[in-house]
Amino acid sequence: ESSHAVMTQVFQELARGMVHHREAVKISTLPLPFPFAQTCDCLLLLHWLLTPALVSQWVTHPHKAAGFTLIIVFILWCLNCLAVELENPFGR
Repeated sequence: ESSHAVMTQVFQELARGMVHHREAVKISTLPLPFPFAQTCDCLLLLHWLLTPALVSQWVTHPHKAAGFTLIIVFILWCLNCLAVELENPFGR
């Protein structure tokens, strides 16, 4: 009798796992809207152009301003590239 309860639980967990897997497949096949991707790229370019001017007003030494600008812009572009790769992980 206890083995029936255990097997019932096992099959329920497997069924839940399959449902979650199907939901994940649905999400992964839904592409990111093109206007959203273009807006993100335009905002990244705007950020890349404006950050040096703003950081130079905030920091007194040019070397520190260049370093902060490089780090900030590099991190955001890396996050963007990571998001693009996560959107299409297998190159489909």
